[in-house]
Amino acid sequence: PPMIRRLIILLLIVGCEDKSTEPLICDEELINVEEVCTLVCDEGYTHQIDSTGVHYDVCTSICEIGETYNNGDCVCSVGYYDFNGICYYQDDLDFLQDLIKLNELKKSSNSLYTQY
Repeated sequence: PPMIRRLIILLLIVGCEDKSTEPLICDEELINVEEVCTLVCDEGYTHQIDSTGVHYDVCTSICEIGETYNNGDCVCSVGYYDFNGICYYQDDLDFLQDLIKLNELKKSSNSLYTQY
């Protein structure tokens, strides 16, 4: 038993994890990125990674801010609205509409003063 005890202590100190220095070998069309085999995608595309960090061998479109990838397309995320093919945040649209109204109000009040 003292020898087993020493062996267990040695394993705890040194560890028993694989410290291999051999490089990760990836399948065709994959490259080693930080020890993860990653799909090489064309410009404007990226490989899918889910919320748990799992990598998938599928290239998807890179979506802009305010967009979400859905069934092969980038669509406006919740709270964003499409205007001429661009997703805008609803609060930003509301702010711009308020500025337009204020500008129109200022123009109409200025024209009243210039009439008299």
